[in-house]
Amino acid sequence: MPLPEGETDESWFRHQVLEGMKKRYGDPIPKEPLDRAEYEMSVIIQQGFPAYFLIVQEYLDWARSQGIGVGPGRGSAAGSIVAYAMGITDLEPLSNGLLFERFLSPERVEMPDIDCDFEDERRQEVIEHIREVYGADHVTGVITFGKLQAKNAVRDAARVLDYPYSVGDKICKMIGDELGITIQKALDTNPDLKKAYDTEEDVKAVVDAAQSIEGHVRGEGVHACATIICRDPMADHVPVKRDTKGGGIITQYDGHYTPDLGLLKMDFLGLRTLGVLSRACRNVEMTTGRKIIPEEIPTDDEAAFALMRSGNMDGLFQVEGGLYVSLFARLPPKRFSDIVASIALNRPGPLESGMVDDYVKVASGKTPVHYYDERLRPVLEETYGTMVYQEQIMQVSMVMSGFSAGKADKLRKAMGKKKLDIMRMLQEDWNNGAVENGYSLEIAKKIWDDAEKFAKYAFNKSHSAAYSILVMRTAYLKAHYPNEYMAAVLSSYMGNTDRLIRYISSCNHNGTPVLPPDINSSNAEFTPVENGIRFGLVGVRGVGRNVADEIIEEREKNGPFTSLHDFVNRVDAKCYNRKTLEALIKGGAFDSTGYTRKQLMYFIEETPLLEGAAKRQKDRDRGQVSMFDLFADDADSGFQEDVPAPDGVEWPKRQLLTYEKEIMKIYVSDHPLTPYENYISRITKWQLGDLAERTKEIKSAVFVGMVSNVVTKLTKRGTKMATFDLEDTTGHVECICFKYEENAEAIQEDAIVKIKGKFEHSDRGNQIMVFETETLELSEEDAKPRQLRLSVPMSDFDQSKSMRLNRILKSYPGRDGVVLFVKQSDGHKFRAELPVTVDAESPIMRSELTDLFGYNVLTA
Repeated sequence: MPLPEGETDESWFRHQVLEGMKKRYGDPIPKEPLDRAEYEMSVIIQQGFPAYFLIVQEYLDWARSQGIGVGPGRGSAAGSIVAYAMGITDLEPLSNGLLFERFLSPERVEMPDIDCDFEDERRQEVIEHIREVYGADHVTGVITFGKLQAKNAVRDAARVLDYPYSVGDKICKMIGDELGITIQKALDTNPDLKKAYDTEEDVKAVVDAAQSIEGHVRGEGVHACATIICRDPMADHVPVKRDTKGGGIITQYDGHYTPDLGLLKMDFLGLRTLGVLSRACRNVEMTTGRKIIPEEIPTDDEAAFALMRSGNMDGLFQVEGGLYVSLFARLPPKRFSDIVASIALNRPGPLESGMVDDYVKVASGKTPVHYYDERLRPVLEETYGTMVYQEQIMQVSMVMSGFSAGKADKLRKAMGKKKLDIMRMLQEDWNNGAVENGYSLEIAKKIWDDAEKFAKYAFNKSHSAAYSILVMRTAYLKAHYPNEYMAAVLSSYMGNTDRLIRYISSCNHNGTPVLPPDINSSNAEFTPVENGIRFGLVGVRGVGRNVADEIIEEREKNGPFTSLHDFVNRVDAKCYNRKTLEALIKGGAFDSTGYTRKQLMYFIEETPLLEGAAKRQKDRDRGQVSMFDLFADDADSGFQEDVPAPDGVEWPKRQLLTYEKEIMKIYVSDHPLTPYENYISRITKWQLGDLAERTKEIKSAVFVGMVSNVVTKLTKRGTKMATFDLEDTTGHVECICFKYEENAEAIQEDAIVKIKGKFEHSDRGNQIMVFETETLELSEEDAKPRQLRLSVPMSDFDQSKSMRLNRILKSYPGRDGVVLFVKQSDGHKFRAELPVTVDAESPIMRSELTDLFGYNVLTA
């Protein structure tokens, strides 16, 4: 990167940091952040890394100047005030208790690691910019070598030895899904596999062959995000090659070796959420005129916290899904630090160890808070006396035992990786330092034992805090601009049917209805409108980006389309065909013109509408002008086309929905099962869209949904089996039934069925192994909505509680009615149906109602 004339890396680095400090903190710069910045700069200069920071700053500034979404930072770099001043991170480290030494220290000389997030669809633009700045031969990707893991080795061995697929599959199931498991470990820990190996000749042959190739390189790839920038041509330092799958030059040494050679490896990560934020902000500007800058969104917005407390978190970064809904029900977020702690805690280790349960008990006041010693309160107060973060272990050692920051980081690493020799060496310093500083030896030993226990699960606070910023940005936009935000989320999943079904279902249940496409209000992608979100034109089968752009350009230039006839006369016939129009009609894109879809299809199929439009198009192309064209703008000309009036006759609802799914792959205006959701919830507690998140809970269960895509075939034994999709309003799952003859009556296209089966999640995807099926005959009675019934004594029902009750109910929108029974002193009950609908099953709402009155007010 060229420097200003007369500047060195060091001088320009200092200049950029100090200018950035003035922008962040004001001029003059306050003493505490300035002292911290001076200290950090001295370490960075001493270790020879100023150029590294300048390079990162340059391409981040360039990306922002191009409107490319840039993340707030990730990993330990968020603890650096220098990175904050230079705009590399967005999180102020002092007020958030982040440590520079978790990133760099005078006692740890190693290459800094600043990973950068960019919106996924534009990440490649940043890499191309770097190639232009430094030269294509100075910038390369990094090769990766894929090695044969246990299950792949078994499948390859079984195939080469010509055994049936079932043999390899049986062995793989016994190996299990533990990450990084080896064949030998599986033999040592799984008695079933060991028995099969000892007694079955085919299993022994396959396992022996698989062990001989396990761990060998199977193929090459390109690292998903690693990029190396070199001051010299890369070939001067490492062997390089062209990526065999196209693209640029890559190293022939993988990422484990390139840093050891002194090469600068940077990770450019694509993050979908940043693209969603960019889209959402554009949507807000389009609908309201307000320009929102993601970096300026506050991290203490009460509406964002209320949204997360409500459980309405689909589409939010990091915290969507059942695990966080459950955690926030137990630990409602009220401040930014609560989100930081939740991201650190809600991981398999802390959850399985009971650490989360202990934390919730203290945070909720059920267990008293203790800080070991009041002098440690500032370090542990935000996490209620629990050591949740790696930085807290470092801070305790510094405050209590007088460790330097570098020595504290050494302890953090040793505890996290169970390096017993280093721990033994440091434990004596820990105890001696604590006693010298006036702490009792018993307290020092107690904290050491707890720190050792927590270190295995403690998380990098810098990373958790940086990602919590994205949580707050997404929650802020969804809380204040739900249509604009969820339109952006849906647009990011164009083409991903499973995700679209899930998010459309969530939108419809949370007061943000997703509406069919419309030629007069839909843009190419999902479009926020006043009463919901319009399906994007590109999402309609047969309508590509060019067609959508042509439609949008014509309506913006000459006004909305008044009819199908108006549309075909105005839009260039060369950009669409008959199937395009049929798809738009079946998807509901012409509903706003006042004509039914059935009548519109009649115009296409039974009248010369398209032929006439095509002829007029050809005449215009040849320069011929018809009498109609001459007088088109004259209302009294008498040459206006005769457009029939709407007749109001529509297809049956089920046929209309079937056509919608045919051309958009999902139901949009409604779902055949929507009226029966409450009835279905009484039969099964499982929603098909959530199964993948809850695999450990499901051994054998009942599932309900609608059957589609039925395929029957013969097994090797000559019996009939079937595969089919089971779909509900939240998603779909593939089902396999080996007893087709016994279940043939239920396994029919569009049948609504109850299934008893086992849900499996494997490397082949998600599926339900079907044991039994039963057809459900649903009636109008089954479509009645549920009611949330509340019973409250008159003496407890004052104006304040009435207002709070109203706020709670409005925070959990859904389809269920609310009936309030107020018990009077004479024993009579006053019954009122409240003008609000809620999600009656929301555990967080139920908890808030109980907290409001101090006892359970819910009645059956």
